[in-house]
Amino acid sequence: MAKQYIRPEEMRELFTLVPLLKNIKISLDADLKRLTDYKKDSDNDYIEGLTFSNFELSDMPHSNTNAFHSVTETGALNYKQVIKNEAKEVKKALKEIIKEIYHIEIVLDKIEIGLNALTQSQSDILKLKYWQNYTWNEIVDSLKKNNIFYSKSQIQRIAKKEIIKINVIALINMEMYKNVKELINRCIE
Repeated sequence: MAKQYIRPEEMRELFTLVPLLKNIKISLDADLKRLTDYKKDSDNDYIEGLTFSNFELSDMPHSNTNAFHSVTETGALNYKQVIKNEAKEVKKALKEIIKEIYHIEIVLDKIEIGLNALTQSQSDILKLKYWQNYTWNEIVDSLKKNNIFYSKSQIQRIAKKEIIKINVIALINMEMYKNVKELINRCIE
């Protein structure tokens, strides 16, 4: 089955979402760092912290035998199971975050590659319209400040043409598009 690539309409939508995607990626990177740091904590440190957190060494029960006290043994086994369960959850969360970051990075990289194929004024027109929500007239005025003179209709044609150009260069397939849209929808809900 041949891959289906997004249409210019979906590219325009993705292009509009680039600032949001960049911020979501920053948040996911922070989550990834936090979970990676959590995973690095040793099991023994965790057990020790839970076991001795409210006790001093002099408060601990003493035994003249080498056998574990049944309460201590049960506690240690329970903590070991808690750690094992938490490790599974952390591993699952790490996999999901890495997958989400991967999808966002692909889309952002492909859009950046498409943007790099444009002239500075073409790129500025798209960024002003879709990232900064300028009206067409505000874009005309903004470009005039840089001695670039276009009419409103020229700018509209340029924007449409350059979205198509980015779409052709980026080759974002429907699966990538759907993955990113699903992630955004989960964030919005």
